[in-house]
Amino acid sequence: MEGNTAPNGATAQAANAEAQQVVDAASTEPASEVNARLLAESKKNKTLAQELKQKLAKYEVAENAAMQEQQRFKELYEKSEAARQSLFKTVIKEKIKSSVSEKAMKAGCVDVEGLIKLGNAELLQYDEESLEVHGVDTFVEEAMKSKPYLFQSAKTPTINPTTPGGTVRSNNKTLKELTKEEILSQLRALG
Repeated sequence: MEGNTAPNGATAQAANAEAQQVVDAASTEPASEVNARLLAESKKNKTLAQELKQKLAKYEVAENAAMQEQQRFKELYEKSEAARQSLFKTVIKEKIKSSVSEKAMKAGCVDVEGLIKLGNAELLQYDEESLEVHGVDTFVEEAMKSKPYLFQSAKTPTINPTTPGGTVRSNNKTLKELTKEEILSQLRALG
């Protein structure tokens, strides 16, 4: 006995003897039985291969459908993201326009659209979180200095507060009742 052992725990000689018996048994089997056994295994393997091909085809169809659906969702996401960005830009523009318009009107601006187009837009900044516009005061002040033609100075009204129409009538006569001198004096007072 040698110190070598086979995987099943028998010695190498015992393993060799078993292998020899299997070879002898296989050689004693008639050829028709071997052919029948090989044919049966071949049919079984072909059937198994066919089933695996069908499962693979079903899997590929399902995977393609999932990929198409994923592509469709990706396209929808990209469209919605583009629409969201466009809407966000529009909201920011309107918010800036509103803030500038409010300050510019208080400063006497005659053309807010022109002010927004001609002014230094770099001074205007917005906060993406709160959508607040910063730098509007500086923007309007700089525009007043660099583009004074967009602003008019605030004038006090010439209307007398006691007589809103600005005319003072001393008498309540109709035009037919007035004399020529009274008409001329009232016209001089107006003009």
